[in-house]
Amino acid sequence: MNAVQELSTAKAKTVTVLVNEKPVEFNEKKATGAEIKAAAIAQGVVIQPDFSLFAVKGHNKLVQIGDTEEVTLNDHDKFVAVAPDDNS
Repeated sequence: MNAVQELSTAKAKTVTVLVNEKPVEFNEKKATGAEIKAAAIAQGVVIQPDFSLFAVKGHNKLVQIGDTEEVTLNDHDKFVAVAPDDNS
């Protein structure tokens, strides 16, 4: 396998989702809510581990994701993390 094939193979395994409109990359197709928040924080999204996490489904319908709840990640999935005292 040459370097281009290796790069495209590695790229194919990466899943990119949006957390608060910022791209976050994962090497796995499944993650818990806590893992999604931790990866987002590590990749520069300005949130905290105690924020509530929501998956954006359809026309801006929000579905809460618990810290221990495992979800399957797909490219372009959208998540919103909000402070626990944010009443929006």
